[in-house]
Amino acid sequence: MREFLAPELGYRFFYDLVNYSVRVGCTCALPNSGASVLFPGVIEVVPNDFLLYGTDAPRVAYRISIAAVDAPEITELDAGLFGAGPLVQYGQADLAGLEAEQIDLNGVPALRLKDVFSGVRPIEVHIIALHDSQFYEILVEAVPGTLDNNDFDDYQSVLDTFHFGPVR
Repeated sequence: MREFLAPELGYRFFYDLVNYSVRVGCTCALPNSGASVLFPGVIEVVPNDFLLYGTDAPRVAYRISIAAVDAPEITELDAGLFGAGPLVQYGQADLAGLEAEQIDLNGVPALRLKDVFSGVRPIEVHIIALHDSQFYEILVEAVPGTLDNNDFDDYQSVLDTFHFGPVR
């Protein structure tokens, strides 16, 4: 397992280096979000070729995207914040029949939705959290071209190690 550190944003996580790579993306956000993604930008945990094309390749592979924006005006986490972040935008109609689940990101309260279809792309998991006046958005999406098989959720091993706090 390899550790990814984001000291500027105060979080870290571990990922399987054989199966995944981490890429730092842009600091741009969706035009209507009214926010700029904080440095170092959108972090993407993407499947390596071994995971996509290896002999034991799952029928589906996932990409995890993580972004943070300054949000001192947001003081309370609620489901109304889904679909208004820097990574994905969708209307409350897209949430019909879905219920936000309260989860714990290693000590930080967060909300999670599963199986959101935003009209543009299906989202396996959408997580939002507040920490130190910053709004965090985490998306888990199936990689295009891989088949749907919800039995493989290797992304959970990354989410389970996501930790806010001092980063060395």
